[in-house]
Amino acid sequence: MRFMVTAFKRKTQLMVKNFLKRTVKNSLDSIYTFRSALFPTKKVLISFIFHNIFSDASAINLNEAHPHQNLTVQQFRKFIEYFLEYGYSFISPDDIAKDNIVNQKNILVTFDDGYYSNLRILPVLEEFNIPAVFFITTNNVKENKLFWWDVLYRERSKQGVAEKKTFQEERALHLLRKEQVEVHIVKEFGKKAFYETSDLNRPMSVSELKHMARNKYVVIGNHTSDHVHLPLYSMQEIFSQIDDAQVFLENSIGIRPEVISYPYGDYNTEVVEQARNAGLRLGFTVVPQFDFFPFDSGSDRVMQLGRYGFSGGAGFPDDFDLFRPELIPYYRMSHAVRKKVKLSSLLKL
Repeated sequence: MRFMVTAFKRKTQLMVKNFLKRTVKNSLDSIYTFRSALFPTKKVLISFIFHNIFSDASAINLNEAHPHQNLTVQQFRKFIEYFLEYGYSFISPDDIAKDNIVNQKNILVTFDDGYYSNLRILPVLEEFNIPAVFFITTNNVKENKLFWWDVLYRERSKQGVAEKKTFQEERALHLLRKEQVEVHIVKEFGKKAFYETSDLNRPMSVSELKHMARNKYVVIGNHTSDHVHLPLYSMQEIFSQIDDAQVFLENSIGIRPEVISYPYGDYNTEVVEQARNAGLRLGFTVVPQFDFFPFDSGSDRVMQLGRYGFSGGAGFPDDFDLFRPELIPYYRMSHAVRKKVKLSSLLKL
C-alpha cells in the first residue's frame, strides 16, 4: 500500500512539473512572438546538419554504419512538424543570398556527405514544401566507395570491439590526412572493405545524384572531393579539393554549387579564401550557434555560418526545445535553479 501511495505521489509530482514546464515555455514563446511583432528584432537563422537516415530503428541495429548517425525518416518528419508548429519558416540558401527572409524565425536543413539514404526524405520535403541542402563528397559518389568511418565501425563491430574503443580510434584518425587514414583502414580490413556496400551505408550513385538534383526542393552543395580536414593541406590542395568537386557536380547536374560545408566543420582563413576562389558564396561549419540577418555578402561571416547537429535517437519533442532562441530564458532559469539546489545541498553536508 505504501508503495502504491509513493508511486502515485511521484506520478503526480511529475505531471505537475511537466505542466509547469509547458506553461513557462508557452508563455515565453508568446512573449517572444508578441515582442517580435511590436519591436522587430534581427531575424534568426538556425541551421541543422544531418547525415545518414534510416527507414526505421531496426535498420540502425544492423551496425552497418556509424552509430552516432541514427536518425529515422519518422524522426525527421517529427522534426519538421515540430518547428512548423512553433511558427518557423524553412528557407533555402537562395533566400539567404537574396535576403528574401520574411519570418523572424528561420531554419535551414542540411545533409552532409551524400548518402543514398538521403533520397528517403524527398517525399517528406515534398509533403511539407520544405527545401534542403545536400552537400556531396564527390569522389565517394563517383567511385561508389564507403566513407572510412562507416567501414571502421562496421568492421570493429564484427570483431566485437567496444564502441568506446572504436570511437577513440576514430578520434586518432581524424588527426591524419586522407591517405594516412586509408592506409590504416586497408591495413586493418583490406581495400575490399571500402566497396562492400549496402543501402544502409553507401553513398548515392551518380544517377541517383542526378535524380535528386532534379527535385525542386533540393539544393546541391559542395563537400569537397574526398572529405578531408582542409586545414591540413596546402593552399593548392585546398583549392583542388573544393574546385574538383565543383567541376564534377557541374558536369553531373548542370549546376555549379554556390554553397559549401567544410568537412568535419574544419576551416581557417585559407580555406575560406579558396572556397571563395572556387565561386562559393555561403559556407557552413559545425559550430553550434544562431546566425542573424541581414548578412553582408562580402564578409567572411557568410562563409562561417553555424549548424546544430541532431542525429536522432533522442526524445521528442523536448530535445528540440534546446534549439529555440525564444526558450533561452527558460534554460537560463533552469540552470540557475539547478545550481542553487546543488549549492544548498552542499551547504547541508
